[in-house]
Amino acid sequence: MKKIAIITFGHVTNYGNRLQNFALQKVLNDMGHSVETISPDLSPARKIRKIISRIIYPKRNSLYDKREINFNKFDDEYVNYSKEKIGYFTPIKKIANKYDAFILGSDQIWNPTYGYNMKSMFGFGLPKNKLFSYSASFGISDIPQKYINNYTKYLDNINVISVRENRAIDIVKKLTGKDVVKTLDPTLLLDSAEYEKLSLKPNKLSDDEKYIITYFLRDIPSEISNKIDNFSKDNKLKVINLCQRSETDSYIYEPREFVYLIKNAKTVLTDSFHSCVFSIILGTPFSLYDSKFESVKNNNSLSRLDSLLNDLKLNDRKNIDLDDKKIFESDYTASYEIIKKQKQKSIMFLENILNN
Repeated sequence: MKKIAIITFGHVTNYGNRLQNFALQKVLNDMGHSVETISPDLSPARKIRKIISRIIYPKRNSLYDKREINFNKFDDEYVNYSKEKIGYFTPIKKIANKYDAFILGSDQIWNPTYGYNMKSMFGFGLPKNKLFSYSASFGISDIPQKYINNYTKYLDNINVISVRENRAIDIVKKLTGKDVVKTLDPTLLLDSAEYEKLSLKPNKLSDDEKYIITYFLRDIPSEISNKIDNFSKDNKLKVINLCQRSETDSYIYEPREFVYLIKNAKTVLTDSFHSCVFSIILGTPFSLYDSKFESVKNNNSLSRLDSLLNDLKLNDRKNIDLDDKKIFESDYTASYEIIKKQKQKSIMFLENILNN
């Protein structure tokens, strides 16, 4: 048994982020290891912006606080956080001898726009022989020039690198010349049965409620929003929007409720990576809108979505017309076979880095 630290975003109110943390921890626990999660600090500037936001928008932040409380309940029960802290004012070297291995990832831990201490997100300062990444993502297609030198230095300090997307392989190869392993997002390492055990029906949802999920991380143009409204009325389906503060009930749902809602939805309309992932795992029809929406055209973050659907032979799930009967149909048989093979490769990667 080894004592392992996962370095990733912690206490974040994002469904995919919290569930990928839970999944990686569970897989490592099942291998017999002791696992803790360490979350680096936000930058001082980002912290100040949060304080100012609370002063200027008290009503909005009150709703966010309710969401955060529900996410914290999930974390308290399902994520084992370390008491150790790393960040702008805490030297990362102080934890170097407290763990046998450090795993960076998954999710967009190397996205420079997120306001975290990037040295910490790369584990820079930790012993190279103990430092690995698992399915890490940059979240963007190209690294801004001002970060190139630091990113090259940080990546060079990682013993073995595993990433989530094809574009991330290209970025690491270009910056360092290193060989990179592509592995599954941690959420895909667990099967539907594991998530169904985790799922929780929201109290306000009736047993016979029929609904669709909309989960858009970007603004939905009114033209598209109107189409969705008409679509839901024509099919006598409630719309549960999981990502808009204006929806005060659904906005505060926690990760277990997210799993339940995806599992039991008639269809999922989204531009989100993990909404697609959980729709696939749980066998729910979905449509990824990556070009019809003006808000996502030419977006620098779409490489992870393209990589996911290309890998799983699911490009036909893009931009499905709401009048197409396929919007309510799904057959992921071929995708499950691909996931099964990639899962074996991904588990073997974890076993190899931790046993050597």
